[in-house]
Amino acid sequence: MDLGTILRQLEASQDFYTLANIPAIQFGQPARPLLGPTVLPERRVDLNEWTEQAVRYRTFIANDGTRYSPAQMRPSGMITGSMYVSLGSQDVAAQLTSKDYDALLRHLRSNATMEVIANSIMQWADNSIIQPMVRLQEKQRWDALVSAQVVRVGDNGYRETVTYPNPTGARSAAGGQWSLNTYDPFADIYAHVDALTALGYTANRFITSRKVATIMAKNDYVIKRSAGVVYVSPTQTITGRISQSDINAALAGDGLPPIETYDQVYYDLAGTHRYIPDNIFMILATTGSDETIQFPQGEPRVMENVLGYSAVGTAAGQNSPGRVVIMEAKNDKPPRIESQGWQSTLPVVLEPEAVRVIQGIA
Repeated sequence: MDLGTILRQLEASQDFYTLANIPAIQFGQPARPLLGPTVLPERRVDLNEWTEQAVRYRTFIANDGTRYSPAQMRPSGMITGSMYVSLGSQDVAAQLTSKDYDALLRHLRSNATMEVIANSIMQWADNSIIQPMVRLQEKQRWDALVSAQVVRVGDNGYRETVTYPNPTGARSAAGGQWSLNTYDPFADIYAHVDALTALGYTANRFITSRKVATIMAKNDYVIKRSAGVVYVSPTQTITGRISQSDINAALAGDGLPPIETYDQVYYDLAGTHRYIPDNIFMILATTGSDETIQFPQGEPRVMENVLGYSAVGTAAGQNSPGRVVIMEAKNDKPPRIESQGWQSTLPVVLEPEAVRVIQGIA
């Protein structure tokens, strides 16, 4: 059996499609897990362009009345909003080099099983084709949340900006320098928490970088709030760095969520980049909206208090939503395997008021 036959069998059995579209793929790889799907999980959609009607409800209390008076009509409490959604197209191509191709041929000559060779091909497809598409989705999720915009960039000068609602005050600079012991970082955090509370939300997630978490751990105000002060005498105190668990315990005492750090990076031709900047502190709120992710085997996973979803539409030339991966063995010189993948996606934020971002932390 040659490599071309193996590739055709994998294609016929839809192994490439299955790998590219299993629900677990959006969470990245075990060594490089992605956080974005817990906030904007994937959702298959039938259209590539539509107007998303976001519906929220506000409950009005009942009125007092007499025993036999008619029930008094209350407002429906429905708050509606809309967002025009136009999915973008993303694609990637890669070649299995002649050196790696020769390695697969050596497997064939050594009578390696088709399963061993197929697993090698599928692993290469995941690393070279599928993960680049998944990680572009992750980048766009955080672009939408951190900056309220997604900039689509491609070859030949292609550039397009998708803007999202950006409520007044939702994204603001830190009020002072967090690394200075003369400024209290909690002043910024609590200001945004209070703003969310005034809108009827409850802060339920704090997401930042390890760099910001370290700055906080060295700040005297944070140390004192976290009971990290040792009194040596009435006039002398000794302070030092505290742990993140100490800070989280102090936050829990105020009924606030723990700090999550997210430092995953992605790579492009310009170098290494972070999904979220290392100088921001993000506050997310409860929304009451859940998204259930159905896994082929095992229990469904429910993402609670999501802010919307990452739409996956129908890719070019296809009949149903999902990512596309194709592979073909080339026998001309140099022998190789060529692969392509493409998708149509866009993050859809339905709860813009539930996102607050402190920027420019130093």
